Amino acid sequence: MTWAAKDFGYMFTTTLPQHIVWKPEILLVIPYDEVESLGFDQQTIRLIFNGGIYWSPIEVYQSVCPVDVTF
Repeated sequence: MTWAAKDFGYMFTTTLPQHIVWKPEILLVIPYDEVESLGFDQQTIRLIFNGGIYWSPIEVYQSVCPVDVTF
């Protein structure tokens, strides 16, 4: 998602509710207690005019093996 900031009053960023933006499904495959997706419904995702997206789920997950979230 990109837009020309000058065409929208030089709006460089905006936020959207996380449930309307596609994001990768990140789960711990063998969790200790229960399976849950990252993030919660009230969180927002920050969109940048050049296509950058910032999503910072404020949760702590512990894994006993390395987790690669590169892709």
